[in-house]
Amino acid sequence: MIPNVITPIFFDVIRIVIAVSILFVWIVRYDNIVQEFKTYKFPHWFRDSMGILKCTAATFLLIGSTPLVGSASVILLVLMLSAFIVHIKHSHTLIQMVPSLSLSIANAFLLYQLIS
Repeated sequence: MIPNVITPIFFDVIRIVIAVSILFVWIVRYDNIVQEFKTYKFPHWFRDSMGILKCTAATFLLIGSTPLVGSASVILLVLMLSAFIVHIKHSHTLIQMVPSLSLSIANAFLLYQLIS
């Protein structure tokens, strides 16, 4: 168990790392997202909806209020687990699955901390 003194700091670090990671991928590396969604044959509207949802959730994480962090973590946990399932379905390598899996775990950690 993490000592109580470290928990708030660690919680904030995880929260910020998740948010920055998502915003970086969906803004700076958007060309990669476009290519990836084409590979999966997902429609443009679906890609754009996922981007809006993920960037909004990432912004909620950065704002940091408990209700927003809780909502964002639930949304991102569901989306990241879904992405992980898509990677499994397409027989991707473990390296390709690491981002969705690690973000799933990180969001589960945030939710656990909020609930306990």
